[in-house]
Amino acid sequence: MTEEKQDILEDFYEADEKDIQFTIVDQSGDPLDLDGAEITWALFSDDGKNPHVELMKSSKKEDEIEVTGAGICVVHLLPGDTLGLYGTYRYQLHVVTATQGSGIVSSGKVYINRSFAKRYETHTAPVYLQGG
Repeated sequence: MTEEKQDILEDFYEADEKDIQFTIVDQSGDPLDLDGAEITWALFSDDGKNPHVELMKSSKKEDEIEVTGAGICVVHLLPGDTLGLYGTYRYQLHVVTATQGSGIVSSGKVYINRSFAKRYETHTAPVYLQGG
């Protein structure tokens, strides 16, 4: 069962670490059994003409999408995932299970705020100042 218009419009900044939790239910409203499921989350442009995938996460890598309970999964975003991305995008969450089949279970808009105070990983070396 697809949950449409599950928009993420607040508290999302470019280059921030973020966990997005989804609760997935079957047609009767019970939590979907996600044991062994393959889950994919895609973030794509929202220009309406030529959609372009900007970011894709998969449960094949536990550090990307993690099943944390009955019907619950968490998409883990790292700072580098959204560096340079800001504005309005769309997302889709797709699930494939052995017993329930496959399909888009959630979709919506994502608004990523531009960040002006972000940390760049390439600037992590210590800087030493010399006194005169």
